[in-house]
Amino acid sequence: MSTVYAGSSDCYIGSGAQTSWANARSNGNVFNSSLANYSFGIYNIYTGGRGVNSFFCVRSYFGFDLSGLSGTVSSATISIYAKNLGTIDDPEATVHFKEATSVPTGTSGFTNCFSSGTTFGTALGSTTTHGLQYHDASVLSGGITAINNKIGSGTLAVAAVGDFDNSNTAPSLSGDYAKIAIYFSESSGTSNDPKLTLTFTSGYTHTVIGVASGDIAKVKGVATADIDK
Repeated sequence: MSTVYAGSSDCYIGSGAQTSWANARSNGNVFNSSLANYSFGIYNIYTGGRGVNSFFCVRSYFGFDLSGLSGTVSSATISIYAKNLGTIDDPEATVHFKEATSVPTGTSGFTNCFSSGTTFGTALGSTTTHGLQYHDASVLSGGITAINNKIGSGTLAVAAVGDFDNSNTAPSLSGDYAKIAIYFSESSGTSNDPKLTLTFTSGYTHTVIGVASGDIAKVKGVATADIDK
């Protein structure tokens, strides 16, 4: 089994206020890759104020470097430390994970979750986020293929999107909305970093990848020789 933590390039991108849901899903205007956590890590809403009604859409992105691994993955879990702050219901509390083309480096990467047009990349899995803790998503079969395509050669880029975004359904004015707080790799240590846990078919040792040198002592039960720095 291997645990791969998200790299420091993880980020969120938001649309800012938009006059239509289509624009909110397509235009990135706010970018940050340095926060330890963000209360609007996922945000899907239609809200009004001072006579102006606006749509907002925020997505979070994570990169898991798999280039140092070898073997065939048989199962995997994506885990994020998060909490639902929006409508208290399973759909609005759900994070949907999609394979992205790459982890964005600016607002232009807002649509990296789309493989073409407004079609999402491979669906990796989903999880609800009731309560501040790790929430685990079992990776779907298509996601396992996507992971194996990156083993030994690259980084798996993952987009975390809200339920309205996932279904491309516009939120109603002052109605139900998705707002999920997400913790990023900049959090102290690795106790609440985004992580990808991989199980290999056979013959693979335990490893931990993506841990900053200053945090290695905080990873328990892992031999030094098994840590890819």
